[in-house]
Formats: sequence, C-alpha cells, structure tokens
Amino acid sequence: MRVNKKATILHIAAQEYNETYIRFLNELLNCSKDGIIYNFIINNQDEIINKVFEGNRNSYYECYVTLVKDKYITLKGLELHILPWNDTTLFSMKYNLQQKNKRAYRKDAVQDQITFSKYASETLGSSSEVKEELLPISDKWENLKGIKIPRNFKDLLSGQVDSFNYTKEKIRYLLGLIAIANSNEEIKAFNVQYTHSKLSEVFEENTIALSTCYYVHNQLIKDEIITVYKDPAGYNNLRINGCKEGFRKGYIAVPYLIFQKVFKAMETAAIKIFFDVAFKLNNGENGKGKADNNKPVIFKADINATNNKESIIRHTKTLERLKKRSRSEMLKLFSGTEGRPGLNSIFNIDLHAIKKGLIYIRMKTQYIIQKSEAAKASFFSAADRFKKKAAIVKDTLIDTAISLNDKEFDSVVEKLRKANTRAIKAVIKVVNNEIIIGNKINDIVSYIKAVYDRYMSGERIQLSLDDITADNVEKLSDPYEAIWMSME
Repeated sequence: MRVNKKATILHIAAQEYNETYIRFLNELLNCSKDGIIYNFIINNQDEIINKVFEGNRNSYYECYVTLVKDKYITLKGLELHILPWNDTTLFSMKYNLQQKNKRAYRKDAVQDQITFSKYASETLGSSSEVKEELLPISDKWENLKGIKIPRNFKDLLSGQVDSFNYTKEKIRYLLGLIAIANSNEEIKAFNVQYTHSKLSEVFEENTIALSTCYYVHNQLIKDEIITVYKDPAGYNNLRINGCKEGFRKGYIAVPYLIFQKVFKAMETAAIKIFFDVAFKLNNGENGKGKADNNKPVIFKADINATNNKESIIRHTKTLERLKKRSRSEMLKLFSGTEGRPGLNSIFNIDLHAIKKGLIYIRMKTQYIIQKSEAAKASFFSAADRFKKKAAIVKDTLIDTAISLNDKEFDSVVEKLRKANTRAIKAVIKVVNNEIIIGNKINDIVSYIKAVYDRYMSGERIQLSLDDITADNVEKLSDPYEAIWMSME
C-alpha cells in the first residue's frame, strides 16, 4: 500500500470526522489492495465491527452510511471500494479542503484580472519590453540543430507518467541516448563508459558526469525505459524501448539547447513544462502541412472564481505534477530565480488580456527549427569502439590495392570485429587478388562482407593463405560465387 496516499486520505477525513470515523477508515485502508477490499462482507466486516466499534453494529452502520453518503466508500457486490484512492477524486477532495480553509474569492472577475495581470507583469515583464538575451550556440552543433523525439514520449518527458520517478538527470541521459542511437534506436556494442565518451561529444562541456551515467542508466533499466541485450556476436546492445515504434506515429524536433548548461541549470519543473509546450507547439505545424513560427501555446498559471470544476481539477493536477503550491511559484519557473534561468530564456511570454491566469507561450526565434533540420547524426564508430581490431585491419590493408574511405573502413571493422587475425588476412588477400587481376568490384564493402560470410560458413576449413594465389583467381568469373568453386 502506498503510505503517502493513505496518509493524505486520512488527513482530509480528519478535517470532517471524529476519531471513530478515522479509525474505521484506517482499518479499511489497511485491509484494501489498491483501494479495494475483496469479499468485504464475508471476510472483514465482523472483524472491523468488533475491533473499531466494540461489537456495536448500530454505531458501525451509522458511520458506514455517512461515509457512503459523503462518497468516501461504496459497495459493489462483495467488493468495498475506497473512492479517494482514485487520483482524480483525491485531487478534488484536496482542492475542496483547501478552498474551505481559504477566505472567499473576490467576486469581481474584472478586478481580479487586473490584479493578476499587474502581478504577472511585474514578475515576467512584457516580451516587447524585455531584451532578448541569446544563449550561446555550442560549436558542437554547427551541423546539427536539434534531435528528433517520438510523440509517444510526450507524457514521459513532461512528467505525466505517475509510475515514473522523474529526475532531471534521467531525462538528460535519455535524451543523450536518443541523440547517439542509430536509426533502429539502438546503440551497438554498448557499455556505459564508451557511451559517456560519445555523450561528451553531444553535451556542452562538463555537463554530464560518468558517475551520473552509471546511476541513471540502472534506474532507466528498472523503469523499463531502456533494455540491454546480447546480439548474436555476443556484444551488448542498448535499445530505447518504444522509440522506433513511436517514430511511426509522429515526432517533434527539439533544439540543441537541451544539451547545454542553461538547460541543466533549470528547475526540474521547468523542464517538464518545456517538453509539454514543445510537443504542443509541434514545430509550428498545424496538421495541414504548414508551419507557423508564431504559433502559441496557452498555459494556465492560475485559477479564479469563474473557472468550472474540471478546469480547477486540471490546474490542481498541474500543480501536483510540478510540485508547486501557488501561482507565484509557478510564475518563477518562467521568470527564473537567482542562479536558475527561467523559461523566458527559451520562450517569449505574453499575458492573456481577457481570461485570468492564462499566458501565451511562443518559442524564441533562435530556437525554432523545422523537423527536417533535426537529421539523425551518426555517433557510433566501429573503428573507435573496436580500436585493436581496427588496427589489425588497417595493418593488413597496407601494401594492398584496396582503398577504403573512413565510412567504408568503419563498416569493414564492424563486420570483422569478431574475426581473428588469420581470417582477416585471408579475406583481405582474396579481395586484393581480385582487384589486382582487374576484376571490377562495384561495392568493395559488400564484397568484403560476402567473402567473410563465406569464409565463416565453413569453407574456412579448406581456405588458407597458400591456397589463394593469382593462379586460382585467374580461373574465376563470378566474384561472389565462383571464387569458392575451386575450393570444393
């Protein structure tokens, strides 16, 4: 049972009922599983009557009926349901309790609007009057303006998944993994130390520590956000769960600033708002193939007497999600505090002139990117990851007719990463002899891979360096198939 929720329910009930009611409700909570007591009449009712009411059934029924009437409990068949266990019901009860303890709201909605506008203006300032301070652009992002994030990650990144313990470092590490993952949203031949070295190429200098990576990595595995598994070659690969599938349902592009110092310095609650707004802005797209860079998102920073119950509950949930208690705390997320930049360093903030508590949020010009500008960058290098194997391949290629550019060399190293030195020399000699005699090879990388696959399929038993001579090769006609016919 979640102790915090139980304590909250009892605290709310204690404002209305005497000790007997609280003891009764406490026993019900102790007997329940996620707010439900199964077979209550058969298994629990008599025991509670004796324990709480000393066998007095009249007192029990009086207490029971009151709690049913006040919508604390209800009986469905044999199951007794504790209604405040539902989050929405609990939020509503908490809000109603807060209102009972407050002075009456002003009834003049116009005057209330003027008061709020004055307060917000003094706190946030007017976007037309505030000089826009541009954040420095890291030289690491000259060729990459941002990254793509699948739409199904919206609730996770904006802190709306109740089962996920949201921390800033978890989110930053996850964003880094998304940035360096391949098109299948995986990181091949993964280990934390190597990944940290690649993340250091993405994040602004000294903004992510190796010790942090180790800690949050294990946390994300427990949260089932990422999975590490072995591939057929025996290497660990990391997969970002649901990421590849999520891209098929749409995505947004977020600017490079999420990897900068200013983003790390923000409050965790501000980061939640950033992603909530970014997903709603959807890079300015309107769903009809057009993008509007001036597209706003309306954010509710406060409530007043004219708001309906649903609006109040939504606002209360927002406060809970951001772990804030008042509009002043909420607005400080936008204005910032000493030592912590606010969201107004990323967004332009305009006050809504009609409805109290609403503000317009637009992305500042320097951070507006189109989805096409957030191309997938390749941060994985087999030659860098498998340095010893790369050195062997490089040495073997010396004095051969094989010429590989960096990308081709990297692909060859990745293919041969499990090969021993003998196999590498054998395969390279076959390919080199083909080139020397003038056979045209259109795709040198694919040809090397094909030769290696044949070698590893069992023909390596017959293949030796002495067998592969120019005389053998001269008799061949098909560079993919016939090369092995003389060895059968």
